[in-house]
Amino acid sequence: MLTSIQMPMRVLGSALLIFVCIGCIADIGNSLNAFADPVRLKPAKRTESMKEKEYAQKIAKLSRRIDQNPKDAEALYQRAIAYIELNSIKESDGNWAQAEEDLTQVIQLDPKRAEAYYKRGQIRGGPEGRQDLDRAIQLKPNFADAYARRGVARESEDLRGALKDFNQTLQLDPKNAWVYLWRSSVRYRLGDRKGAQADETKAIQVEPTAKTFHLRAFFHKGRGDTVGAIQDWTAAIAKNPDDPSHYQSRAEVYEETQNYSAALADIDQLRRIKQKTPDNVYPDVAGTYTWQAQIRAKMGNVQPEITDYTKAIQLQPTETSHYLKRAASRRKAKDYAGAIADYSQVIQLEPCNFWAYQSRADLHTALKEYESAIADYSQAIKFVPHSQWLAPALYLQRGIAHAELKQYQSAIADYSQAIQNNSQLKAAYLARAKALEEIGDALGAKGDRQKAASLPEGQNTVEIIYGSSAQCIDSPKSLP
Repeated sequence: MLTSIQMPMRVLGSALLIFVCIGCIADIGNSLNAFADPVRLKPAKRTESMKEKEYAQKIAKLSRRIDQNPKDAEALYQRAIAYIELNSIKESDGNWAQAEEDLTQVIQLDPKRAEAYYKRGQIRGGPEGRQDLDRAIQLKPNFADAYARRGVARESEDLRGALKDFNQTLQLDPKNAWVYLWRSSVRYRLGDRKGAQADETKAIQVEPTAKTFHLRAFFHKGRGDTVGAIQDWTAAIAKNPDDPSHYQSRAEVYEETQNYSAALADIDQLRRIKQKTPDNVYPDVAGTYTWQAQIRAKMGNVQPEITDYTKAIQLQPTETSHYLKRAASRRKAKDYAGAIADYSQVIQLEPCNFWAYQSRADLHTALKEYESAIADYSQAIKFVPHSQWLAPALYLQRGIAHAELKQYQSAIADYSQAIQNNSQLKAAYLARAKALEEIGDALGAKGDRQKAASLPEGQNTVEIIYGSSAQCIDSPKSLP
């Protein structure tokens, strides 16, 4: 059975790393965690907060029992399990540490309790975890779950040892679909493609559930078999049409294969489920709209793209990323006034958002609203005064705006500052030469043109800067 092994998220690691594409690791890791924990795959009848409260109450009750009798091994064991279950809802190193401590006490009190070694081995991972799993098997030779867990622990460095453990697991528990799928990954990497396919088929035969199809789909996707992945997620949907993860995963494959209409249909269904039963899994409802917008951008449907971002904004009116994305879409649609309004909203929400000031300044320049452009460039410069490329680029742009207003001395000052920050910025020399000519300094203009001619092309590179300076409200600071 799929539910025979409880595997905490912390120790699932990179078991599929070798044979699956790197971009799929996170997806597969998340699915394996859910797959191994039946609680997380069943439709939620209680909210996460309610379950968290229940585990907290259980831990408190067990703690009182332990206070009365510190050598109550069963209470310590049950509290460790409660901490592990709580961690599946609210991940915390503290939960792991407390569970491990409780299990260590159980082992001290009852050194032949195989289950305690098994659970502690799951938490510890690495060589210490392997030792615990070895001890669990020594104490309980028919401990199928321990063989399976040890197989997972071994497969990253000892494929044949992992295969041996999975074989032993299936001898003891021949209906464990989860282990058939793990063994298929090992066989695949050992070159036994036929055996891997047989195991995947066997997994479905022994447990033809949505969970099994869902995980097998990731195996297909990781190997580049998008058709097989779509077929399995379609089968998973047929068996459990209320699980949003099936639609989300299938939509991702449809998008990758450029079947955008099908992807949009799945995202729409994903949203319907999340509206009916909200969860804490990405994407949220607003996220489904931004995802749709990104797909519509690939399709070249700019107006529906803008509409989707607007719907996301209606759901999350303080999320600045939605405004920035809608502004970019509006720029594509040549709705510059709308884009400026979005950048202005971002600045209202985040007064230190460099990108909003820079982008709004560029639009003001394009619309020949030079005074407004100068004001925005000035604010943006405060955030990056010492940047090698951004600062000179901003001085250059502000200088151009000054020149358009025939404010040539201010323009020359900006071009000079740009050159001071980056003496290789060819465009700044050319722009300053033109401004010098306007004020009658032909000799200075000639010198700048000669300097520009000596510089190579391609010096107008712009740095990539991540984020904005959230501390600039009181005192402007440079971005990192």
